[in-house]
Amino acid sequence: KFAALTAFAATLLAVSGVAQVHDWTQVTTASSPSGRYANAMAYDSVRGKVVMFGGLGSGYLNDTWEYDGVNWTQVATASSPGARNVHAMAYDSVRGKVVMFGGYAGLYLNDTWEYDGVNWTQVTTASSPSARIRHAMTYDSVRGKVVMFGGSVSGVGPGNDTWEYDGVNWTQITTASSPSARVYHAMVYDSVRGKVVLFGGRDSQPGLLNDTWEYDGVNWTQVTTASSPSARY
Repeated sequence: KFAALTAFAATLLAVSGVAQVHDWTQVTTASSPSGRYANAMAYDSVRGKVVMFGGLGSGYLNDTWEYDGVNWTQVATASSPGARNVHAMAYDSVRGKVVMFGGYAGLYLNDTWEYDGVNWTQVTTASSPSARIRHAMTYDSVRGKVVMFGGSVSGVGPGNDTWEYDGVNWTQITTASSPSARVYHAMVYDSVRGKVVLFGGRDSQPGLLNDTWEYDGVNWTQVTTASSPSARY
């Protein structure tokens, strides 16, 4: 009886999430991208690959890498975006495309590219966000839109504009309320609640931010939480 009760209790703990131990584990891979920063990554959920592009190492980089949970593999593509850093990427799971926008390589960029696991293709859109760096993007899988917020525009500084990309065109969204202008913030999409979640960043002071915002496809709403991570970018 004691053994049965112990097993039952362990099962309950596992299901409830209580007393579970989580940890980070460093992964040793047979090959690896060179050291870099200000690169961008997105997860291709259809092919089960993390996709990484560019960054700044020994100069601006324009290499494409994929990680499958075991090893990194460099992908040779027929065409490729130009070298850059401080760009942003998100994965469109409906169309099966990694979407990349902007960045910097001696000048601010406002080009849109898509990667399908084989090649990069530049997309010409009727309208487009201004050239920018240090912005954030995520994919709203319920509405089928890549959402982009903020970033730094050349000669202007941090912005607080919201844009959506549907695979054909970029559209600027006017919202009743909005997070303040910022750079180096982070965004992710909560597919259960249907909300884009944004946290932190740096404003033009430059001051560090620790505010939390949610975007539902119509408006941004600031969320007040009982506890919060410290301000960061």
